Amino acid sequence: MSIQLQAPVSPPKQTPSHRWIRQLEALYPLAFVASPSSQPGWVSDAWQARVAQENLGHDERTSLSDFCRREDFSRVVERLPQEGGLLRARLVIPGSGAPHDLCVFLLAGGPGQSPQSVAIARADEPASRVSERSALLDDTPQPILAVDGDGFVAYANPAAEEFLGCPVEALEGCALAALAVDADGLETLLDAFETRAGEFALTLRGARGEPLDAVVRAAPRGGPNAQARGMVMTLRPDPRGAESELARRNDELEHCVNTVAHDLRSPLVALLGFSRLLRQDFGPLLDETGAHFIDRIEQAGRTMESLIHDLLELSRIGKAGDSPRLVDPRSVLLQLAAELKPRFDAADIRLSLPENPPLLFCDRTRLYQVFSNLIGNALDHMGECEDRRILVSIAEHPSVHQLSVRDFGRGVEAKHVETIFEVFQTVGARRDRRQGTGMGLAIVRKIAETHHGNAWVESHPGQGATFHVTFPRC
Repeated sequence: MSIQLQAPVSPPKQTPSHRWIRQLEALYPLAFVASPSSQPGWVSDAWQARVAQENLGHDERTSLSDFCRREDFSRVVERLPQEGGLLRARLVIPGSGAPHDLCVFLLAGGPGQSPQSVAIARADEPASRVSERSALLDDTPQPILAVDGDGFVAYANPAAEEFLGCPVEALEGCALAALAVDADGLETLLDAFETRAGEFALTLRGARGEPLDAVVRAAPRGGPNAQARGMVMTLRPDPRGAESELARRNDELEHCVNTVAHDLRSPLVALLGFSRLLRQDFGPLLDETGAHFIDRIEQAGRTMESLIHDLLELSRIGKAGDSPRLVDPRSVLLQLAAELKPRFDAADIRLSLPENPPLLFCDRTRLYQVFSNLIGNALDHMGECEDRRILVSIAEHPSVHQLSVRDFGRGVEAKHVETIFEVFQTVGARRDRRQGTGMGLAIVRKIAETHHGNAWVESHPGQGATFHVTFPRC
């Protein structure tokens, strides 16, 4: 593309005050930095000399020096966000007819600082540049960029195109500096170009301006003993960046769950309230079918209430409020046994607890949830069987404590041993028995994993099921 610019003005002369600006001028003679308002902030000596030279006797509308004019540069800067913070252009200087490649990019400032716009120009070589394409490097899965002695990308392989999300033709010929998203990253890149050695973490610019956390390895072009300037860069994802992105997405998910739960509570309270009023005021007028309908409405409302509660609990597991410590599991189990006694008596089921279990290193509330969900799951899904017992045991191993909850009921089919730990999954519950939300076992596994343990089940149909959870020993 070409850019038509208007009459030039002489740029202000300003001494570079930042190290990255001095580095920029040392590598790129034709360089220019503008403030957020597009006012020229610094112009390289070579560019200022070009201004003075090109203003004499040429068509001023397309002079390279016109790029220093504030209102013209503003138009280009306005386009940068749409171009992902990087714009490539082509200028022709009248008289000499020399074409110039132009890179304009946004450079983020530090804390409390506004971004700056940087322009770098380079005259085209008279002949077409020699292609540096390599069939071997093209087929390499590792993203690779080769940078020439002038600080411009001379070669990018398809893996680099995929990693950066930017076409090869857009990468090749681009200034190396334009890959940085902030001043610190620019300094790191220019230092690497100077030393042509080392491995470092760097945030690169993606095709749409999105930051890409990468680990960059720099090496001299032509091998370790090469004398010519230029370097080869290999890229790979930075796992720390992936962890940060995962944490961010988890925070977004938790916020979404909290918002949905809050929004669902208001209509749920109204539903349960009006169904209760309907039963109180019009119950005597309803026949058996009408009373059954009200029962179903209230049952569905209570199920939704439990579901909202479980969703919130699932999203909160592993947050800062959890405080692992040594916990006596027997006190937790005795509390739970007292709370569930009516259900055990009604179902004629005996609960067997360990006498002197070892202390467990975990959050007490989370341990209560683990036992509550596993014992409750056995109560709900045991079915009809002769041996109506639920056995709880805790075994000590060299590195972990293993909790086990066993029943002697109908068991779990092999095809369901993993799916039952997924959210909203419940298998084998009969309509005449207590229905859960399908989240209990998902909560158990997440608690185990946030404590660096695991959860699984061993079962054979008709022979019961044993659920295991491990917690590392402190």
